[in-house]
Amino acid sequence: MSTVAPQAAMRIATVAVYGYDMLVTIPSEIRLYRRQKSWKKLSLPCILFILARYLGLFYVIWVTYVYFSTGWTLDRCEGIYVVGALFRGLVSSVAATVFLWRTWAIWQKDKRILIFLGIVLIPVTFFSYVPGLLHQRAVITSNGGCTGVAGGTGPLYAKWLFALVNLIYDTIIMILSTWRLALNIRSGNSPISSILLADGVGYFAVAVAVQMTNLIFLLNPDSSKQGTFLTFQTAITTILTQKIITALSERTSIIPSSAHESSVRTKDRSHSRSRIASKFSTVAGRPPPMPWSQAQHNTVTGDSGEQSAVELMKIDVQVEKHISVDDTAHGKTVVYLGDSDSTV
Repeated sequence: MSTVAPQAAMRIATVAVYGYDMLVTIPSEIRLYRRQKSWKKLSLPCILFILARYLGLFYVIWVTYVYFSTGWTLDRCEGIYVVGALFRGLVSSVAATVFLWRTWAIWQKDKRILIFLGIVLIPVTFFSYVPGLLHQRAVITSNGGCTGVAGGTGPLYAKWLFALVNLIYDTIIMILSTWRLALNIRSGNSPISSILLADGVGYFAVAVAVQMTNLIFLLNPDSSKQGTFLTFQTAITTILTQKIITALSERTSIIPSSAHESSVRTKDRSHSRSRIASKFSTVAGRPPPMPWSQAQHNTVTGDSGEQSAVELMKIDVQVEKHISVDDTAHGKTVVYLGDSDSTV
C-alpha cells in the first residue's frame, strides 16, 4: 500500500489543480471563442486551445478512473492502459506545437527557426508515443487499479527519455524566445515585447521545472514509483499551453486592427505635413505653400517660389521617412502576435 499512496496523492492533486484551472479559465475561453469570425473558420490557436484543453481533460479523467477503480483483471488492463498513454502523447504533441508556433512568431516567422525547431521536435514526438504505447506492460495495483510500467530495460522502454527530450525542447524554446524578445526590447522596436517576455519566461520556467521534476522521478530504479509525477506533469503542461494561447490572444485583442492603424497613420501623415508646412511658411514669412504641381512649375520657370518648392520637397521626404519607420515598427509589433484573422 505504501507504493500506491504517493501516486494516489499525486493523482488527486492533479484532478484538483486541473479542475480548478478549468473553472478559472472559462472567461478567457469564452472571450477567445467570441473573437472567432465563425465556428466554421476557427483560427489555428483556437483549435490548438480546444485540443489542449479537452484532450487534457479526457486524459486526467481517464487515468484517474482506471487507477482508482477496482476489479480490473490483467487482460482487461492490457487493453485499457494504452489509452492513457495515447492521450498523454497527444497532449504532449499539442503543447510542443504551441511552443513552436509562439517562438516562430516571435522570430517573425524566420524559416531557419522553423526548420531548427522542427528537427528538435522529431525526438520529442517519437518518445511521446513509442515508450508508452509499444514498450510498456500493464500491472494491477495493490488496490485493484490499472496502470502501466516499463516493459523492459532497453532505451526504448525508458520513460525518462520522454522527460529528457521534453526538458531539452522546453529549454531551447525558452532560450530562443527570451533572447529574441530581449533584443527587441533593447532596440525599442516593439513595446509589446516586454509583456510577451514577462509572460513567456514565467510559463516556460514552470514547464522546465516540471519536466525536470518528472525526470527525477522517472530515473527511480523502482518501476512502481517512476510514474508518480507523470500525470501531474502532463496536466501542468496542458494548463501552461492553454495559458500561453489565451494570454497571447488577450494581448492581440488590445492592439488596433490593421485598418484602424492605417487610418490613424494616414491622418497623422496629413496632420504632420500640414503642421510642418505651416510652420515653415510662418518662419519664412511667406503665405502657405501652393500646391505641389504649381510649385514644381515655378521652380522650373525660375519663379520666386523656387526655394519654397525645394524646401517643401525636403520636408516631404523627411516626413515620408518618419512614416516609413513608424510603419515598420507597427509591422514588427503585429508580427509577434500574428495576423488577427489567423492567430487569435
